[in-house]
Amino acid sequence: MQERGLLKHARIAGSISAALRARGTDELTARPGAEVGMLAFRIAVERWLESDDGEPLALHAVAASNELRTRAAELDSRSRPST
Repeated sequence: MQERGLLKHARIAGSISAALRARGTDELTARPGAEVGMLAFRIAVERWLESDDGEPLALHAVAASNELRTRAAELDSRSRPST
């Protein structure tokens, strides 16, 4: 079952990456972009299933995407040496 899930994830991420490349995104940006999109979706679904607030999945998806963007920016700022 896990293998099937991993294969499905790989196919979807590959499709997203291909769609990004078809829209002019380079390979080095498209591949991690697709994976981050998949991660945001997975986080959103987990939070949506665990919540009892009645918010639609779309709101959880936007929140997860924004949170990942913020965390990535924090990682980038931490990796820069202090001057």
